[in-house]
Amino acid sequence: MRVPDRILAVLATALGALAIALGVLAVAQACDSATPDGVESGEGEGRQGRRTGNWKRARGAGPEDEDLGGLGYVDGVTPAGSEIGVTIHDRERAEAGLNLVVSGHRPEVNLMDMEGTLRHSWSIPFDRVWPGRTDMLSRYHTEFFRRARVLPNGDLLAIFEGLGIVRLDTSNELVWAYDGGAHHDLRVLPDGRLFTLRRAARIVPSIDPDHEVFEDFVCELDPDDGSELAAWSLFEAAFDSEYEDMFRRGIARYLRIADRQDPGTRDLWLWGDVFHTNSLHVFSDEGGSLGPVFAPGNVLVSIRSLNLLAVLDTEARKIVHVLKGPWEAQHEAMLLSGGTILLFDNKGEARRSAVLEIDAQTGELVWSYRAEEPDAFYSARSGICQRLPGGNTLVIESNAGRAFELAPDETIVWEFHSPFRAGEDDELVANLFDVERLPADFPTSWLE
Repeated sequence: MRVPDRILAVLATALGALAIALGVLAVAQACDSATPDGVESGEGEGRQGRRTGNWKRARGAGPEDEDLGGLGYVDGVTPAGSEIGVTIHDRERAEAGLNLVVSGHRPEVNLMDMEGTLRHSWSIPFDRVWPGRTDMLSRYHTEFFRRARVLPNGDLLAIFEGLGIVRLDTSNELVWAYDGGAHHDLRVLPDGRLFTLRRAARIVPSIDPDHEVFEDFVCELDPDDGSELAAWSLFEAAFDSEYEDMFRRGIARYLRIADRQDPGTRDLWLWGDVFHTNSLHVFSDEGGSLGPVFAPGNVLVSIRSLNLLAVLDTEARKIVHVLKGPWEAQHEAMLLSGGTILLFDNKGEARRSAVLEIDAQTGELVWSYRAEEPDAFYSARSGICQRLPGGNTLVIESNAGRAFELAPDETIVWEFHSPFRAGEDDELVANLFDVERLPADFPTSWLE
């Protein structure tokens, strides 16, 4: 019996569709089995045979994770390219100094000169600091440092994200360790005082009576032994201020997004970070004549989950100033001596990060830098900006593993691409958490 041509055509079409579907499934399975830890999920767990550290998929190598979940730095969205090390150095216009490089490839901090030559390195394995530690974050955040500061004598302070701070001497010997859940940032004041952020999980009935959330604190530590000297709850400071309604509305919006994207659960590790405070700046005399809000000792914090900047009055223990603007998921808010605030705006425009300088009192935009093309300058998470003494601005495009220095006319006068790569085709780049330019007169006798 002869099968009609139209039936044969239908059968051929169906078989073709089935073949395509099976092919897609096979490719997906192969990709899934070949993807190491630390590529899609961000922080490697250090399991046998799997990549460790905090790695970002190269530009164009995969979709961006745009969720608002707080704790992970899981997305890399821009191509790393083949450039490695210092690729631009205008010696006449770039500001002199050593560069303190914090990269996600391992718990290591490198001090490099302007040509990218290694001058010193600090490192210590997590298990040597806290042997046998088994809390949740120790599964993920033990393979890299999140932030670091070098002291005038060459000792290093470094954060294991969400876990604690270590102080190392120049020979990588442990001086002390603080296990209070420090995260994101630490600041050493001119008088030697040390400030950081820490978090603790607890039930806050006015936020969610059934699920724990993370409460952020500004803390002062003793630089000699790491003991905690003082702590300020940012929940208490916000809810005991004239801005309480603004904070509560922001938290409610954040949790509505959680319920929409992750229905049926309020997982602490995905959605419990309702503030996600990611930077602090303790004022000295930058505020000048701006008034008591910007008095020495008060603290500017960046609250990522709510897209807010806030000033903590450490004596009154309450928030006394809040700014909300066009920025989104921002990092690294710093008060400058001219009465402005510099910040890294991660997502103010689709796939285009920016550096913003705003009026500290009104939030009005004073200056901004943003690349013309989407993805040319974009870090969905992390990101740093530093105004240098001579007026240049150092920018860290963390997810792309890139740092660059802008002159006031926005010419790039220095550029550095992270040399830390992985993968068969060097398609992975370590998250470049920070490149801090040390002043030209920073003490270096300990290097000799």
